[in-house]
Amino acid sequence: MLIIRHSDEGNNAFATNFLKLLPSKLAFGILPGMTVKIDPAGRVILPKRVRERLGLRAGAEIELTEAGGELRLRPFQQRPSLVREGPWLVHTGRPAPGFDSAGAVDQDREERMAHVLAQP
Repeated sequence: MLIIRHSDEGNNAFATNFLKLLPSKLAFGILPGMTVKIDPAGRVILPKRVRERLGLRAGAEIELTEAGGELRLRPFQQRPSLVREGPWLVHTGRPAPGFDSAGAVDQDREERMAHVLAQP
């Protein structure tokens, strides 16, 4: 923690210059280790400047990850489930719960074989 007392006695040039530069040297105007409180309902209020900077509005989805005893919040960014890789569309999303991908491949293979064998 850095404490600088500004006083008229001694005209501390370092302190005066430091105080002038301080607001412009803070990353995004936020002090590292910002503290917020959890209300009785378990909600966390994000400061208005943070919400504005990240473009968050009421109802916005936020991704919460927990690792090593820490929480990380970041704006949720939905990614498209189909992306083009060369001439192919590739599914990058997750399958629906309970979907049997191996079974679907087997079924498709059987249908193609039946179609090929049915041709004269």
